[in-house]
Amino acid sequence: MLLAAVAVPAAVAERACARAGGGEAVAPAAPVAMTTSVTWMVLGGASLRRQGRRLGAELLADDLATARQRLPTL
Repeated sequence: MLLAAVAVPAAVAERACARAGGGEAVAPAAPVAMTTSVTWMVLGGASLRRQGRRLGAELLADDLATARQRLPTL
């Protein structure tokens, strides 16, 4: 599942780079930069979601000390 979450947006971004070139050569670094950016966004979103769920569980359990320690990681 995580692989699909990274691979699909990266493939879409790569195609967008290829189309943006309009048949002309696109700088080789452009698709790599785009893939790197999309990967970073997807993985960052997954990490943010995981930390948010943990923080929510700690708040529901009234574990404020642990929740306060987790807060800076968001």
